[in-house]
Parts: sequence; structure tokens; C-alpha cells
Amino acid sequence: MGHYRPSDRGIVYFLHAPALGAVKIGFTGMPSVEARMLSIRAERRCHVTLLATVDGCLADETREHERFAHLWICSEWFFDVSEILDYARGLEGRAAFSIPYRGRRTPMPLRICREKYYGGRLWQPVLGGA
Repeated sequence: MGHYRPSDRGIVYFLHAPALGAVKIGFTGMPSVEARMLSIRAERRCHVTLLATVDGCLADETREHERFAHLWICSEWFFDVSEILDYARGLEGRAAFSIPYRGRRTPMPLRICREKYYGGRLWQPVLGGA
């Protein structure tokens, strides 16, 4: 993520990385998310699909993160269960397309984080019933 103020306008996006079993909910101030997709594909070494984009700001991204806090893995990544996939596919502004990964290396796995800060408060998600 770049250096944006909470009120800066841009795009909130939902990217699906099936090999990771995860969806990334992110924000960019750029007019397109294609550059972010290429970056994420290279970083994580996996196929990524854009599920949806919505005009918004960082505050909107934070609201989406809080909506799916119970599915949080780490950073801006969330488990790709039907709840989040169906929600993203139902958003207006949907612009689904994929950028395949044709590399030979295996996907870079995500590490499950145990805590995150939102608005100055710490919360610890319950993952897998633990």
C-alpha cells in the first residue's frame, strides 16, 4: 500500500489467490489494480483473480477488513470461504479477470498472524476454533 490518507479516493479491491486459499482485500490510489495484481502474483508466486473493485477510500477498505475479521489470516489476507467469495462477486463494479502464474516455483504461503491493530485497539481473531 502506498502512503494514502484515510480520505484519499481510490479503489478497494478483492483478489483471490486459490493456491493460497486466500482473498486479499486491498486499496490502491492508482486508476487500475492491474499493477497490484502483477506485484502480488510475483510476490506470492501464484495465479490471482480480481473478484471485484469498488470506488472508495482507506476507511472503506478498513470497514471491509472489519466485516471479515473472523476470516483474517494476516496483513490484508482472509480465508477464501464462500462467505467472502460470494460477497465480493456480488459487489457492483465487478471486473473479474485473472493473471495466471506460469512460474515453476511453488506459491509463497501466508503465515497466520495472531493479532492485529484496528483504530488503535488490538484484537486477536479466533482461527480454526482455537
